[in-house]
Amino acid sequence: MNSSIELFHAIREKFPEFLEAADKEHVRIWDEVTPETHYSWFESLANAINELMSSGEMLDSMARLFEYLSEVDLSSGIEIKQLIDVSFVENLFWEVSPGNAAKPWYLLPENLKKYYVEFHLGTPL
Repeated sequence: MNSSIELFHAIREKFPEFLEAADKEHVRIWDEVTPETHYSWFESLANAINELMSSGEMLDSMARLFEYLSEVDLSSGIEIKQLIDVSFVENLFWEVSPGNAAKPWYLLPENLKKYYVEFHLGTPL
């Protein structure tokens, strides 16, 4: 992965099951989904996933997304690492109860857990 905009397009292509909810959240807060707003869109994606965590839905899809982002993080430069860390991981588990966070937390790969714990100084459990 060479750029954060490339990751934006890759996620949209590889994980269409999250697009409707993420785009709806993004439009609610930021107006429209464009490549220029891709950093903010990853926050919207995290918020949409938080809603799914609260309902216990789509754990298999979450696991695939988390694994993909983990692999991209491990093989990419600082621009993409910061996007994954700041725009996505730091916003995961927001207002998700510890009970609803448990299964998704265990699905999150260690490198992404590290970002979360470093920012929040603890786990969501």
